[in-house]
Amino acid sequence: MRQALIVISVLAALMVSLAGCSDAGAGRSLGVAEEVMEEHPDSALRLLEAIDRRALHTPGDRAKYALLLTQALVKGNVAVTDDSLISVAVAHYSAHEESADLMKSLFYYGTVKYGVDSSIPSEHSE
Repeated sequence: MRQALIVISVLAALMVSLAGCSDAGAGRSLGVAEEVMEEHPDSALRLLEAIDRRALHTPGDRAKYALLLTQALVKGNVAVTDDSLISVAVAHYSAHEESADLMKSLFYYGTVKYGVDSSIPSEHSE
């Protein structure tokens, strides 16, 4: 377990340094973030936060970033109070039929919407 954490830390440091160096670094960082998301969503979040969003030139990269960042925030129990980020992924994947990412983006869209809507008191609740 400790060895895995060291490997993840080294990969994260490498990807953070590459993310600032080139546009290709952003793509690699997205890939690493996706790979570590299930077991280490906090590491994925740090990787994603280090990406310069201006390096995300393609709609696919921006959609992947939006999906992964939303996923990392939700998995890290960070309150997501706006659905605009995940909406980028939903719009892109809906138009491109990438089924696994489309299903993930719809799941996280629902999760975010539920969280946002449940925090607003309805006029019928007392």
